Amino acid sequence: VCRNKPACSPIGMHGACGAAFQSGEPLIVRDVKELGANYVACDPRDQSEVVIPCRENGRVWGVLDLDSFDIGAFDESDVRGLTSLLIQAGLTT
Repeated sequence: VCRNKPACSPIGMHGACGAAFQSGEPLIVRDVKELGANYVACDPRDQSEVVIPCRENGRVWGVLDLDSFDIGAFDESDVRGLTSLLIQAGLTT
């Protein structure tokens, strides 16, 4: 549960989460409107998103997805920090 709303899980292989899961690469979405019909909205107020794949033994098993009400809220420093946090928590290698 996030922001008093149920999380969008399972996500399937569409949207930003599906794209990051399939590519195995972090994804920064500066403005979710850029995704068009491929955007999966958990909260209509969300404006930007960052998705970090979680791996074990080289295989992606899930993603960490953060959303913001602000356009352009995430950048490469967020990807580095979130990846480091996932490593420290034992959720990715």
